[in-house]
Amino acid sequence: MVKTILDFVNLLRKAGLRISPAEIEDCLKAVELIGFSQKDFKATLQTTLVKESKDIKTFEKLFHLYFSCIDEKISKKTAVNNQIIPTQKKASSHDGKGLGRSGAGGPTPDLLQVLSSQNESLLDSIAQTAIETLGDFNLDSVELIWNKIREAQVNLKWFMTIYKLEKLLEEKKIDYLTYQKYMEKMNKLQEKIEVNIKKFLISKYGDLALEKIAQSENISETDFVKLNATAVEQLKQKVNQLGRRLASKKSYRYMPSSSGKIYIKRVLKKSMKYGGVPLELPYARRKIARPEIILICDISQSVAQFSSFMLQLVYISQNSFKDVQSFVFVDHLSNVTNLFKKLDLEEALQEIKYLAGVSETGYSHFGQTFFEFYTNYSSIVNDRSTVIILGDAKNNWRPSGVEYLKKISSKCRKLYWLNPQAKDEWDKKDSIMSIYAPWCSGVYECRNMNQLERVVKKIF
Repeated sequence: MVKTILDFVNLLRKAGLRISPAEIEDCLKAVELIGFSQKDFKATLQTTLVKESKDIKTFEKLFHLYFSCIDEKISKKTAVNNQIIPTQKKASSHDGKGLGRSGAGGPTPDLLQVLSSQNESLLDSIAQTAIETLGDFNLDSVELIWNKIREAQVNLKWFMTIYKLEKLLEEKKIDYLTYQKYMEKMNKLQEKIEVNIKKFLISKYGDLALEKIAQSENISETDFVKLNATAVEQLKQKVNQLGRRLASKKSYRYMPSSSGKIYIKRVLKKSMKYGGVPLELPYARRKIARPEIILICDISQSVAQFSSFMLQLVYISQNSFKDVQSFVFVDHLSNVTNLFKKLDLEEALQEIKYLAGVSETGYSHFGQTFFEFYTNYSSIVNDRSTVIILGDAKNNWRPSGVEYLKKISSKCRKLYWLNPQAKDEWDKKDSIMSIYAPWCSGVYECRNMNQLERVVKKIF
């Protein structure tokens, strides 16, 4: 059992949970004292290994998958020893192809009837049916689980069912409580479909699939562009927390205070009038850092998710900055500073998507952007400004405009470039990162939350 628990801890670590050796030791001692009944065992592991509420859902998902797979292995081994012939899996054949009639063009169950039924076991049945419609499975499916869920939903006429429910509510054929109950059942069904897909992949590919599933749960290490809708919402909360930390970040400079740290320099200075005796003990506290920020953000399709998170971060923490100027571009530049001052965050982000004049071709043009910024806004850049450029440096074989970036760099205090593309993809095809890099104070790969946190720590 010790090895089983250690393997499970390793899985949790791959999913992004931070677990120390001391916590593992506490877990093993607690399990030894409390025992192995299923409810107590799960509670013991959760209490000793999970420190943050945001990690509880990840823990529960992996606990269910890991230990249910162990139970299945034990059941199979027992069945073989007792010479019981295993039944054929409904989910798929040995080559991963769906066996259900629906996958071959047969009828799919009426989802609305299932939702209105009082028989909860129908949800399990329809979740299994949904898996049978999916066709081929391979190891790459682990990284595309959300796509597989969407495919199953389409086969079940999921979105048509939601539309029908909304119409029934609108026409007052059902009340709001009934509508909510049906939507809760749909959420439960989606979770069952997800679990079934993962279980099948684990049964076929074993520990390799289990590790990949754990890694996919680690949203802090998942590329921004690969996040599904659920992960985006979870990551927004993390960006929110990072923004609040940034808003209270202290400067390295100190100011006089009535309490806090003893200010040695002032102690020595004041002691001079007492013949070197430190009779007065002045205190000091660190100032709140308030830099001037100019944010220039590529919002083209390839980096839109990353830009959205960074704009959110600056919006949340803007009170910590002396001044913030925000710009977005695709192939033309637009100043959105006033937009962020007037509107709520979500409204501003929605408005940015439909800005006129930002996109003429739909493809990024960094050269044109730098030219427009230097021509129209160079007056706002000074030796107290920190300029942050967000983009993948893919210029679609257009003029680089590096001469204007050089001029901007010479006017500001620091210029940083955050690139959401993997470093080994820089300078391939139309990427010209190495042309821009010499004029930056720092160029950072920034394609997931962990990297973003490290970058924010370095530049602010």
